[in-house]
Amino acid sequence: MTSIVRSLISSISAQSGRVMALALHPFVIGQPFRHKYLAKALEYITSHQDVWLTTSDEIAARYLADPSLSPVDAPNPTRSKGTTQ
Repeated sequence: MTSIVRSLISSISAQSGRVMALALHPFVIGQPFRHKYLAKALEYITSHQDVWLTTSDEIAARYLADPSLSPVDAPNPTRSKGTTQ
């Protein structure tokens, strides 16, 4: 796990604005022998100054609070082609 995390972190630049979500399924990560690998991965991630450890709610709040991040004329993915509102 730690080599994968190191590879992902090194490929994401501070300017990219990307989100790296760690999906931790209890069946996989709940095994006691895997805890040390998760701890190492989290230690590596948190050792970078330009990493923002946050929740999805905090990301949404930041996005909504800054008008420069919200495209005004963005297409509406929920609207089907050919329909009008």
